Amino acid sequence: MLPFIYRKLCKGLDRNTMIFLEVDDVDRYWDELSVLNVTAKYNTARLTSIRVEHSGKECFLHDPSGILWHFGQFF
Repeated sequence: MLPFIYRKLCKGLDRNTMIFLEVDDVDRYWDELSVLNVTAKYNTARLTSIRVEHSGKECFLHDPSGILWHFGQFF
């Protein structure tokens, strides 16, 4: 949840939030995310491996609260 933006719990907001981070090296971020082993620690977390598209590559993390994080690198 984003307590610094919202003064009260907005039910469903955490399940509908996406954050995109442009990074310089997706492979490095993937390695660092994998080491954290969040999927074993939190049953609601999901980690999706690197996908390569025509414009770049990215990996995804659904964090324990349900927020979807995109880590992307453009070509």
